[in-house]
Amino acid sequence: MKELILIIISIITSNIYSQTYESNYIIIKTTPLFNIDSESQKDNKELTLLNLNTVDTINIENNRLAVIVGDLRSISNDSICILELNVRKSSHPELLSINKSIVCLIDYKNKMIYDQSDKSIVPYKIPHSDSLFKSKRLKKIESTDTAHSLIYNWNSNLIEVNSADSIPSNVRASFLDINNSFGISTLRTNNQLIELKKFNITSLPTEEKVEEIKSKCLKRKQVKTLLYL
Repeated sequence: MKELILIIISIITSNIYSQTYESNYIIIKTTPLFNIDSESQKDNKELTLLNLNTVDTINIENNRLAVIVGDLRSISNDSICILELNVRKSSHPELLSINKSIVCLIDYKNKMIYDQSDKSIVPYKIPHSDSLFKSKRLKKIESTDTAHSLIYNWNSNLIEVNSADSIPSNVRASFLDINNSFGISTLRTNNQLIELKKFNITSLPTEEKVEEIKSKCLKRKQVKTLLYL
């Protein structure tokens, strides 16, 4: 009887982790307009997380930086993630037009990113967890039985990841590491915010879309060490 219970638990657990979810995030991203802005940021004291109070998302053209506001749709499981960004607002539509759609595929098992807009394939690797917890990189860590919050520096970026046990682990926005216990509610850096709005189990077929994206990506680039897109 004990063995039967263990088998049932194993089946239930594997079904949870292999489940496919459709999730919807809002994304706000800022980009320096001129090289001088980029240089001044490098010389800046310490990076700070994007503060939405400094970004005008209503009269978006009033920002000093280029700003986009969009909807990020994700179809994800433990093997792949299809991300589709639709631009709703753009402070500089001549650079990134409103209603532009950007699609990419993350192949978690083979650690490949297929960028349909650039028609490129980017192999990636994830930094070892030890390297993220080195002194001066880890800024803040809070963990309970139901929620995790982490802030750290990586490759000249400040990154904040918030997750909760009420969100399935396959709901992970553009994060590349699939070893997360909880799903991601927000991913914030010094120049972007991705915030979860809703998610649901989906039975949408992904095979055809995966093959379609792969068929359009022909240029293979060098391996990059990445945490998120």
